[in-house]
Amino acid sequence: MTTTTAPAALDRVPEARLWVLVLLPEALRLLPAGFLATTAVARTVDDVLAAATTWRFLLLVTWSIALALSLSLAHQDARALRAAGMARPFPWGWPLLAPWIYVIGRHLRVRRVANPSPAPFVTQLVLLGLDVLGVLGGLGLLGAASALVSG
Repeated sequence: MTTTTAPAALDRVPEARLWVLVLLPEALRLLPAGFLATTAVARTVDDVLAAATTWRFLLLVTWSIALALSLSLAHQDARALRAAGMARPFPWGWPLLAPWIYVIGRHLRVRRVANPSPAPFVTQLVLLGLDVLGVLGGLGLLGAASALVSG
């Protein structure tokens, strides 16, 4: 057992940080829609290039802030778990690679000693499944378009 206190204290650790880790990457996926809307009204190639440069910078800044926020939230969550009595919470540096790794790993680690809510874990798995389906669908569309173009 990896806790020093009753597991009930772990059940009371707030999960708001975890929900932000689950939903933040999905919210950031909406940013390219703004670029498409901007370029749709552009009248010249120069307008499109200017919009692309602006959006590239905006995406870089936004993703950097989101990465820092994800690391901070995971660190705060690990500290809260430690304060609630968990001796070895899931390492908080994993959002640097992908926030979903922290969400899933944290759930599995806490589940060993307490009864955490499965909602963030299940939501993360559903979103990962939708991401995989989106990538496969996109690859299928590329293949179909390639077949149409090549004749």
